[in-house]
Amino acid sequence: MRAVLTDLNKLDNAEQRQYVVNESRPVDIVAYQEKNKDLGEEFKFPEIKKSNFEDEKALVSYRIDKDLLNKVKKHLKVTTNGDAGEKTFFYYVEMKELNYE
Repeated sequence: MRAVLTDLNKLDNAEQRQYVVNESRPVDIVAYQEKNKDLGEEFKFPEIKKSNFEDEKALVSYRIDKDLLNKVKKHLKVTTNGDAGEKTFFYYVEMKELNYE
């Protein structure tokens, strides 16, 4: 189980997480573990192709209070921190009419 969580934590965004879900097949883990005592050797995480970002793109990251972030995610109806950050960034751009300069 540790291998699964470690690889899931490496995902960048909701698109990659959805890809993993779509490429995975459900397994009855209890029955599987009874048959195959060691799960570590069996787990194969799907290969995820990183997006080809153009040179003009940049990554933005910042730290904020978790409670406030969770309120914002609920208001925006998103589940990931990255999606919340992206939506708030583009909201700012739109409100300040920066995309028209």
